[in-house]
Amino acid sequence: MSPLSFDALPPEILLNVLYRINDLASLDDILRASPAAWRIFNSYGVDITDRVLNSGRMHSHIVQIIRVIADIRHDCFPICNLEDFQYYLCRTAVSRDRVDEPRECMECYFINDGHRCRPDPCESYLQSRARFPAKATSATARKIIHTARHILALTSDCLELYLQRFRKSASSSHVHNDEAVAELIHTLEAPHARRSIEMQPAPDFVRDIGQPMWLEEQIVHRAFYRIQLIKELKRALRDGTITSWPNDDVDSLLSMDSADICGLEQEALDVVYYEHAGVVNSENTYETTEHGAFVAAEEYMSENGSQPPLHSWSRPWRAPASQTPDIKDIKQQCSGLENMMCHGRTLFKSVYGRYPENLAPSFVSYRRLGFGIWSLDRLVQCGFAVKSEIARVYRPCISAWVRLLTPDEVAKLNNWDRGRPSDAELYKRWKAEWQQHRAERRANGRSEIDEDLLIDYSDDYDYDYSDHSEDEQKWWDQHFPDHGRN
Repeated sequence: MSPLSFDALPPEILLNVLYRINDLASLDDILRASPAAWRIFNSYGVDITDRVLNSGRMHSHIVQIIRVIADIRHDCFPICNLEDFQYYLCRTAVSRDRVDEPRECMECYFINDGHRCRPDPCESYLQSRARFPAKATSATARKIIHTARHILALTSDCLELYLQRFRKSASSSHVHNDEAVAELIHTLEAPHARRSIEMQPAPDFVRDIGQPMWLEEQIVHRAFYRIQLIKELKRALRDGTITSWPNDDVDSLLSMDSADICGLEQEALDVVYYEHAGVVNSENTYETTEHGAFVAAEEYMSENGSQPPLHSWSRPWRAPASQTPDIKDIKQQCSGLENMMCHGRTLFKSVYGRYPENLAPSFVSYRRLGFGIWSLDRLVQCGFAVKSEIARVYRPCISAWVRLLTPDEVAKLNNWDRGRPSDAELYKRWKAEWQQHRAERRANGRSEIDEDLLIDYSDDYDYDYSDHSEDEQKWWDQHFPDHGRN
């Protein structure tokens, strides 16, 4: 349909067309191309944009952030201090609903029969965010669309950069001493080879699955929107749009960087505390999917800037398909975005988790290749993971991961492995000592300790040593020196 025939449509039909658009980029394109659509938007812009946001094309976390940004711009924002903003909006409302209470409140939470220990100033506010604020106008909606175009351009360019790096890494590697690489691969593959689960063989070639998938785009998109949310609030406090915040909180917020305001480090610690899903990396920090994407977005802007796109800018690829009508597929895609640990981070831990934190390779070099963003499908097709033939279980393809290391990193890991007994030897030693201990207990007429009691890694578990003999206590102190000790 030519532009002239499109503009010749009756207003009622044209409005109906605009109501059926399901993403902000397409709406922006039509408004730029059609004077008639632009005029109709003057009267129905807020309603049209609301329908686009509610269409399901974007993840609910992103939609929530967009509505909060609109409230900040119109001074309809009920949160009036830094603590509540960090806790409810940065870590709960626009992130994950699974970390419900800070750990210091849990005891009080249970004593109060499941009721929150602190007032929730924005619970009803968050529940009512299905529309723009009453003060919103078509000009508000246009600015939201303009911001969305800017963030989409940053998201697309960021993904394109990481995808180029990843494709290059998947088809090439550092120049290595082949014997050193083979030695390290053999060492790391030994634990996986002992498992009974039959795995599909690693692919002989790399198959590029193409443009970023919906899940991958949404992960990066959400990270850029979280950065935008912080900028919007800082601007509103700086220029006086919001005046209800205490001066100390305003000064604190303006002096903090985006990562600190979002509390991503503390969020990851909460994840570990509640779900044991986080993994400590070589920098002694915990990292979730959102944290990695946030770092990737900030690194991209620091290296490439964040200038608005040109008027002629368009997506470098077709918009990825979002959620199909199948409700199971919808839940699966959304849960992928809400995962505490990204697939790349989990596989990384499986490869290098055996090494001390000060020796293990840093995840930073892998993150710069997009391993904190890519879906499991992409990692499998590019040869970094293989799937079980009998269950939905994946393990890393060791050779692909190792060939991304530098020669110095390979040599360092090999030297550490050569200086310690093999895993099989360590297991044999432990088993022999444990059998000897059990025989000694039987000889002394004492009952055997349930083996499950010997595998308790809780720092808070206080084991009772009162009925142990001196020899038994020495055995416990030798094998579990920190067990039950404060």
